[in-house]
Amino acid sequence: FPSHDSGGGDSGGGDNGGGDNGGDDTCTGETVCGHSVTTAGGFCEIVKVDVLTGTTTSDEANGVTVVTAYAIKNNNQLQHMALHLNDNFILMNNLDFTSMATGAATTATAMGVLSASGINNSGYSISDFTEGNYMPIGHSYINEEEDVIYPFTGLFFGNEKTISGFKIIGNSSNNVGLFGITSGASIQDLSLKVGSADGRDNVGSFVGNALNTKIMKVINKNRISANESVGGIVGHFYINNGSSGKLKNIRNTGDVSGSGVYVGGLIGSMNNYVAGDFIALEDSYNTGRVHGQMGYTGGLIGQWQGYLDGTHTVQNNYNTGSVSGDYRVGGLVGCINNTGNTYLILQDSFNIGAVDGTHDVGGLVGVLTNTQSPTKLLTSYNTG
Repeated sequence: FPSHDSGGGDSGGGDNGGGDNGGDDTCTGETVCGHSVTTAGGFCEIVKVDVLTGTTTSDEANGVTVVTAYAIKNNNQLQHMALHLNDNFILMNNLDFTSMATGAATTATAMGVLSASGINNSGYSISDFTEGNYMPIGHSYINEEEDVIYPFTGLFFGNEKTISGFKIIGNSSNNVGLFGITSGASIQDLSLKVGSADGRDNVGSFVGNALNTKIMKVINKNRISANESVGGIVGHFYINNGSSGKLKNIRNTGDVSGSGVYVGGLIGSMNNYVAGDFIALEDSYNTGRVHGQMGYTGGLIGQWQGYLDGTHTVQNNYNTGSVSGDYRVGGLVGCINNTGNTYLILQDSFNIGAVDGTHDVGGLVGVLTNTQSPTKLLTSYNTG
């Protein structure tokens, strides 16, 4: 069974190294990205990163896989990432937003963007960036009743740093988080604390809506509140065939609440369209309180759905936070639903948090539904 960390520690995403905000790091006159850099908000440095360790390196020998990445050293540079959705980034300093009203609290000028040149692939315009209005990295909007999507597709290395006081207020917005929408991206080694994220649907501290995305070694201590598909780490997590998406060693200690359905301590809703054997979630935990005003509420996952032929597994996870809702409420998963010949397995996991609801309430799982193949609960227990 996974070990029980009652303190909700910061391992793998702590406060190691680097001062808050990283100083000015001004690089006037340089051109590092798609437009002229004139202030501290522009990217000033490109570094090499070892993909396996997520740290800077100069060694490209001995089988080390290395990518180039922009170095993020201050708050404005973090917001500037929203204009470069296909690039790689590494956080070099801890960042602190606690003295700012909301998010990055920056403008396009502060980010070093003086014209529309170089931002056309982001889906944003310069006027979107205003004082006190953080814009998620990757987003969508409705154009003539069609959902136009601009996802982040790069690699983000948190470098075991912490972002503090980060607040996103998007009460009428979907796909809200540090990253709004991701596709084929990777996010790792980062901690978020003393902040919050609010939105409508698909809201999570790290990613609002994640498609085929790897999220590893992250921890959230922020409060999360929204309507539907709300999670401490990810609002909606979707994987399709041939993807290398993964959730591993993700941790939440912040309170999560939703006024609608699909509310989870880690993931609001998770859909796996994968053929073959696949580990959907492992080595993760939630210690925060989880409340769904309606149904499909879980300590880890609000609703987990599996499709296509194969075995999908959630393993070595636990919940200690209280879980409450109306219907389909579970200490680990609110509802597990599989279709076709998909086998969903929940194993080596436990819940010790109190679970409360009106009907379809379970210590581990609120309700199991399937059309053909059974769901298996193996070597797991509840004492909540």
